Amino acid sequence: MGYLPEKVKVLRREPKVRSRFEELCGVIYTTLIANSYVHVGSSEIPFTVNENRLAKLIKSDERNIRRLLQVIEFRERIPFNVSGGRPVIPGSSIKGNVRSRLELSFRPKHGYVRSCFISASKPLVEEPRKGKSGWRHFKIWGSVLFEERGPPCDFTKMDKVCLICDLFGTTGLKSLIDFSDFVGEGDARDMLEPLSLEYGMNLLAAKPGSKFNGRILFHNLSPSELGLL
Repeated sequence: MGYLPEKVKVLRREPKVRSRFEELCGVIYTTLIANSYVHVGSSEIPFTVNENRLAKLIKSDERNIRRLLQVIEFRERIPFNVSGGRPVIPGSSIKGNVRSRLELSFRPKHGYVRSCFISASKPLVEEPRKGKSGWRHFKIWGSVLFEERGPPCDFTKMDKVCLICDLFGTTGLKSLIDFSDFVGEGDARDMLEPLSLEYGMNLLAAKPGSKFNGRILFHNLSPSELGLL
């Protein structure tokens, strides 16, 4: 069964002052604990394509995506970010993760919502079936994935921004919240473990229970805005 995307309007406001300190300013020292395996690495994944095998599959009119992907051969194990002998999760990765979940947590009321989607694909038109791409994501966030919130905030083209863009920044507007890199408490040799995934992909991942320490710096936030963190 298909659905029509729900069009909602994003509430926007003039951004907070950046030229001086006011309201709540400070640092949050925090620890991230991995509930499951975690991998953070380079976006570049070296691989080759078995052209002979691919040609045979094409000639046989193969349409199964899983079989087609088996022609990919990964050349080496994908590393985890390491600095000074310790695994590191970049602050930008943590910030993007927190931001996207805050955007998704806002629900419209009377056709209006407090946040845009700074980076999102087209709204869903039907619920993904179990096992298909995005089905777990849908189970967590549900109907919000059907929303059409229009273009994201861009302070070079508009004079107002949504709440989340005001706090986390957008094009032409500096962030009020910054995340340091999160550094593992132990040695990379002890915290990381090799994993073998589908299609021959091998990578290093932080074990469940791994701890990463970092800081969140903020300024000019109201108590409710700080509470979002």
